[in-house]
Amino acid sequence: MNERRINEAIEVAIKAHGTQTRKGSDDVPYVVHPWGVSLLLKEFGCTENELIAGILHDVIEDTELEYNNIRELFGTEVANIVDGCSEEDTSAPWMKRKQSTIKRLNLPKAADTPAINYVVCADKIHNLRSTKIAMRTHGDEVWERFNSKKEDQEWYYKEVYHAIKSHAYTYRLEKLLEKLHTAIEDVFGEWNV
Repeated sequence: MNERRINEAIEVAIKAHGTQTRKGSDDVPYVVHPWGVSLLLKEFGCTENELIAGILHDVIEDTELEYNNIRELFGTEVANIVDGCSEEDTSAPWMKRKQSTIKRLNLPKAADTPAINYVVCADKIHNLRSTKIAMRTHGDEVWERFNSKKEDQEWYYKEVYHAIKSHAYTYRLEKLLEKLHTAIEDVFGEWNV
């Protein structure tokens, strides 16, 4: 593992996300999220490029950085993973964006690129864990901080789970999906898949 590349990715994420904070949190710096995603990926034995993609997974959709910036700094593989995890049109309404994400997860690019699934899965696990923590303090008021209702969020996380599970063919992805299932239940209640 090349610590220099990992540290460079962290520095790029910190700079790119700047003063952004997490939705549903009490002014938690945004960069805590991609760092948390990368720690999950590391826990499951993901590669250096997958960890870097986890650190950078939101920069294309949430900052000024673009695909070519990521490719120049970290290579095509990392850029392709980040692109595969990014929403195509961040200006679209919430539901349309999420439907597009689910559709993209069902396309051959995602099905044939386990790393995209690893990063998306770790992203959703971390989001749900963060939401659970916020719910301890704010209860159901936490949902008012999002661009959608609780029921819509529940639908989205479950659809992501099903899309990834439809091509979960690696041990690592199976284990991440188990964690995602648990995180969904922790926030939305018992769920029989």
